[in-house]
Amino acid sequence: MENDYADAPAGPVSRPAGPEGPAPDPGAGNQAFVETRLQAEAFRGKLMDERKVLQLDYDTHNAALQQLEELEAAGEITEKGIADRTALAARRDQLFKDLNVTNQDLLMLDDASMGLGPLNDMMVRRGTKAYVPQQNETTEGSTQLGPDGIVTKKPGWVETDITNGVSTTRSHSTTSTIDTSGWSTKTTDSSSTLTKAADGTLNASSNSKTSGLAIGPGGITGSWGEQSGSSATTAAGVTTSSSTSTSQTLGTGGYTKSTEVKDDKQTKKDTFGVTRGDGQIGMNASSSTTVAGKENKTTGGVGVLAGPDGVGGAGNLGKAFNQEKGAIKTGQTAGLDGKFVVSVAKAEGDPPRYQITMSINLGGKLGATGSSELEAKRNADHSTGVKASGGLSGSAAASVTATFVHVYSEEETKRYLGALSGEGGGAEKELQVIKLAADNKLDAAQSMLTGVQAAMSAEAASQLDDGGSASFELAGSAEGGANAGVTGGGFGATANVSGKLSTSLKRSVSRKGDKISITVSRTDSKGETLGGGASMGAASMGVSNTDTDKAAQSVTFELTRTDPAYAQLFAEIAARSSIAELRAYAQDHPSLVTADSSTTGHDGSTTTTAGVGPVSVGLTDNSGFEQTVSRDATGTTETNTGKGGGGITVGVAGLPSMGHSEKTSVSTTYGPKGASADLSKTTSDTDIDATATKYVDDFKKSPIASTVGLVTGAAKPAEEKTEVVGMKLADSDFDRIFGAAADPVGWGRPVASPRDRAGWMGLRSRIVAAGNDHKQIARLIAHYGDGNDNAPAYLASIVRGVGRTDGGAVYEWPGALSAEKASYKALVEDDAMLPVLSLESAGKNKDALDLVTTTSAKLDKLATDMLAKKNEFSEGAFGEMMVRLSERRRELAGRAYLINQRVKAGGPDAMPSSTETSDQSAADVAKATAKVAIDGHKQALAGFEAAQGAQFWIIQKELARRDDWFGKPSVIDMEGAFSNLRDKVYPPWRETLTKIREAARQAGLDENESAKPEPNKLYCNHLHREAFGNDMFKL
Repeated sequence: MENDYADAPAGPVSRPAGPEGPAPDPGAGNQAFVETRLQAEAFRGKLMDERKVLQLDYDTHNAALQQLEELEAAGEITEKGIADRTALAARRDQLFKDLNVTNQDLLMLDDASMGLGPLNDMMVRRGTKAYVPQQNETTEGSTQLGPDGIVTKKPGWVETDITNGVSTTRSHSTTSTIDTSGWSTKTTDSSSTLTKAADGTLNASSNSKTSGLAIGPGGITGSWGEQSGSSATTAAGVTTSSSTSTSQTLGTGGYTKSTEVKDDKQTKKDTFGVTRGDGQIGMNASSSTTVAGKENKTTGGVGVLAGPDGVGGAGNLGKAFNQEKGAIKTGQTAGLDGKFVVSVAKAEGDPPRYQITMSINLGGKLGATGSSELEAKRNADHSTGVKASGGLSGSAAASVTATFVHVYSEEETKRYLGALSGEGGGAEKELQVIKLAADNKLDAAQSMLTGVQAAMSAEAASQLDDGGSASFELAGSAEGGANAGVTGGGFGATANVSGKLSTSLKRSVSRKGDKISITVSRTDSKGETLGGGASMGAASMGVSNTDTDKAAQSVTFELTRTDPAYAQLFAEIAARSSIAELRAYAQDHPSLVTADSSTTGHDGSTTTTAGVGPVSVGLTDNSGFEQTVSRDATGTTETNTGKGGGGITVGVAGLPSMGHSEKTSVSTTYGPKGASADLSKTTSDTDIDATATKYVDDFKKSPIASTVGLVTGAAKPAEEKTEVVGMKLADSDFDRIFGAAADPVGWGRPVASPRDRAGWMGLRSRIVAAGNDHKQIARLIAHYGDGNDNAPAYLASIVRGVGRTDGGAVYEWPGALSAEKASYKALVEDDAMLPVLSLESAGKNKDALDLVTTTSAKLDKLATDMLAKKNEFSEGAFGEMMVRLSERRRELAGRAYLINQRVKAGGPDAMPSSTETSDQSAADVAKATAKVAIDGHKQALAGFEAAQGAQFWIIQKELARRDDWFGKPSVIDMEGAFSNLRDKVYPPWRETLTKIREAARQAGLDENESAKPEPNKLYCNHLHREAFGNDMFKL
């Protein structure tokens, strides 16, 4: 029969040897090495004799056992034979284990790198009573460059001896590391003992102390710790052990202490820390106990917050349970957390009053996981190599957020803040909630806060301070998922499915005089993800798809607290919580509704991945559509947004990934002011130039760390460059879209891709069928943007023909101008004139003039900031944007002129008159503001000039490659740059020059002197001849 112990060594272990015995070792000159080898040689002979006896005994028992098994197979075994077989099997198994231990010891003896300590331990373990005097080894220092950075080990030492049957080892070592996180060093002193008792029990003990220092971006951190442990292994192989470890750190980021006490029954871990940074200082602690594979963990923390929204505090409390039995692992988590932020701002009025805003958030979460892994086997000792795994997960979370706004006198404000700081006297409910949370009763605080929300009755609302408000938001989510996989024979497959549900309900109540405003908002979303993958050897691939549906409804009701039906109506509104209920109640009570908003939408994303060895590629494709219909006193506004995009990432293990991604959007609005739209594309690319610049900067700061990080792959140097380009459409641009749809040939001209042509021509047919209905056109083009990456570009080309400047307002926002983008929207794109006109119509001429001055100063700063970054822009959009900024500044200058004229004629409170809108007045304003227009438009010319330079650089870069052995000029890149100059840069440049000339005539200045610089078409022709052999422009 087959020997199940075929893996047992069949003969003595031999050593690699040369013609004259073992090969010499470079350490042979070291006295400690010589002593070790002499002792090892002396001990080896004894072990070889032992092994021969064990092998003979094993072979004898194995042969006898095989005979009994053959008798059993033939049905001839006796009861005594069965008993003998059991005893023989047990003895054979023990001999097999003893043989393996002996073989391992022999291999250790043959290892030239074995030190005195392991040799002494082996001798004690095998029962030697010999005395071995103290011997010293010096460990050599080394420096290595690897994934962990530059690791330097300083020379250390090891002391060993055997006294009275006790093997003792003491050591000292120091290691320093330089990597991308900075520099660190660690020193370790350790000792260990091993002894064998008369009954054969092995007793081991160890102790070590560490200390270290680290210097990095987070500051300086010192660390120290101690570990001790002991174990006892009986002759029967039963081991008991225990250990204790403590580690502490102290640095600019705070202080931490961790303790672990472990024995055969349980493991107990405790941590405590004080942290600081990011506007927060706090304390946190955790404690866990693990018994028989079951973990019970408790965490908690408190902190103080300080930030732009105010100051406050935070706390958390958590529980976690984990179980492990065989291949099955399960876990459960539960947690509570909370924070509050308070801010105080001075309100208008005399005597002084103050607006206090208090925001409280309390949350809780639950989670559960389970996983299992099974391995298919031929029998108990031989695996097939096939493994199957599976897992389940689920979680739920809930939170309540409340915001309270009070308008108090100075005395009331002091009382409120005093109560908040712990001085007592706080009658407000939110202060009682915070008191519970401060006492670490987060569950009670959450219950009370939820109760406060439920108790927001009509009476409580009517008793709010005049100008005060309160809002409550309940949010919840639930997630679940399952996964499965199988591997074996070089093949593998995985599958996963997950889903998520989330909802929020927010109620806001405010009071202004006798009017009580109630806003109820509900948002629901549902998402699911399906995915799978397969692998074969070093190759792999996978696909994952995520779909999310969402819906939201918000309705604002206004009640009068003196209305006899006030309390009943308030209760009816408060009882509405679902989207359907809100919509139905708003439809039944239109007189109570002052505003409502309804949203529906969906998002989808598909990700495909593939890999071969260390190289991986990922592709994503995105789509989505959302519609919001809002109604208020001004009328109904409908917003539709179609989303598309996708991307690609390429990565190599150990190196940062490179990628390109696009997000496109066609967002349209139709309301009382007509139709408008925003056609945009956001592009993100790995920026090689910025990456190189970053590395140079890092190298200057820390040459070694930056080089180590780059060489070892520990650094993540890839930087991203993000840019948003697009076009804003006005109501008149929808006439252009409808007009273009009437011409099938012209409509189809922008689309060259057969893949897009059918959908694009289908859109044309639907627009023609809709007539010149701007509302319908707005819906149609937004729907076309759902999943269509080229929709913004196609629509923009229809609105503005090639080489034209009329139609749409183009824009470009490089990632470096995020702050300027927000200012530009507020000052130029939004109607910044409305507040000025409102003040004028109220006779507040001084306030209006002050606002004009302030807004003009903001525009001047914005222009300066944008001009400083003009080289970030790539096309002519920057110049057009500067023109629009200049025109807004001229508008403000015109209002300032009219206000000053009005005050001069009628006094500080004079009201606007009809004469201000006459042709003569318009001419006077134009003349008075002409110099402002010239200065602003000349800034726009600087933008066009920068765009021209950017396109020239692209062409020059390609022409320089004409004599390059490794590549030739890109005709496509050069043609694109020339086209940009002809169609996107020079047309608006010419139009701006025309505007400057007109303004110069109005101001009585030299037109030709003011209208500079002009496009450099002469040099453009030179480059075109160099590239294609002919001129681009006729001069």
